[in-house]
Amino acid sequence: MLPWYLAYGLGAGLLVPLTAAMLSGMPAGRSGVASGVLNVSREVFGLLGITVLGALLTSRPAPQAAGTTVGSAN
Repeated sequence: MLPWYLAYGLGAGLLVPLTAAMLSGMPAGRSGVASGVLNVSREVFGLLGITVLGALLTSRPAPQAAGTTVGSAN
């Protein structure tokens, strides 16, 4: 679990500085459009990540209770 927390912390920590760097490099007339595209892409890729994670978790077989076999009716 620790590598995932480190990756998440690194990404979250770089989010604000990278956003500021990207928006400061844009012309003043385009900064609103750039901000909108950035926010939409965050939402879309966040939703995509949640969807993929949900699909992976639901495709795993359910754990078996101790002392039971598959197909037994207890």
